[in-house]
Formats: sequence, structure tokens, C-alpha cells
Amino acid sequence: MAVVKDNFLLYLLIEIDSMNSGKDFFTIDETDVFILCGCWESVFLIDKKNENRIHLGDFDGVVDIGLISKDNSWAITGREVIYLWRNGQTVIIDKKELRCLENIKLVSSNLVELGIDTLNLNGNKSKWTLNITTQEIIKIDN
Repeated sequence: MAVVKDNFLLYLLIEIDSMNSGKDFFTIDETDVFILCGCWESVFLIDKKNENRIHLGDFDGVVDIGLISKDNSWAITGREVIYLWRNGQTVIIDKKELRCLENIKLVSSNLVELGIDTLNLNGNKSKWTLNITTQEIIKIDN
């Protein structure tokens, strides 16, 4: 057995072992091609055909929010930041007004509604739309 001196490497080894054992592994969303899943404080997109794992990002706390598009062209998850996977690339959307993501709803094939609960920040809840293709964000409700 190898001795791991780097805490980050140890964390990754524990996380991979956890995924392999099913411990703390849960499904957020699933299609015929992908599984969007959480493991501890990380979110992965797993390709069912070849079992490739795409690490979308890490969060402070467990994340259980996310969607995969019906045509498998994009996936989204978030909490204090939003991770958008599209065209094989992961984009980080980090905007103060979008922190505390509470839910994601599909509006149309490339448009999602983001429910934000900023009660801990400024006492407000709000709704926004995010265009997946253009990444345009519009506030729709307080």
C-alpha cells in the first residue's frame, strides 16, 4: 500500500473509493446516457456507456440539485456557484446574486429557471432564467 503525503491526493483516493463502494453516492438526475451524481461534496457526470467520470465541481456541503438535458447535450448543478457542462466543457458561473441556489427547473430545451434563496445573505428569494446556449441570465421574480 502506498503512503499518501498530500492531503488532496488522499481526499481524491477516498472519494474514488467511496464512489466505487457506493458509500455516500447518490443520483441527482439520470438519462439513458448519463448519471448526474453526488459524492460527499463533489458532483460528477458519469457516462453509462464507458463509465467515464467527469468531475463537474466541488461544493461546501452536499449538493442534490441538478439536471441533464433530454438530448444529453448539457448538464447543470450548483449551490454557491453553478457548474454548466456543455459541449464537453465545464463552465463555472459565479455571480453573487446567484449564490444559495435552491432549485433548477427546466423551462424549455435550452432554458432553465434558477430558484435562489438568499435569506441568509439579504433576506430575499428570487428567480432567474439561464439560457444554456448563450449563458444569458435574467432576473424574473423577487
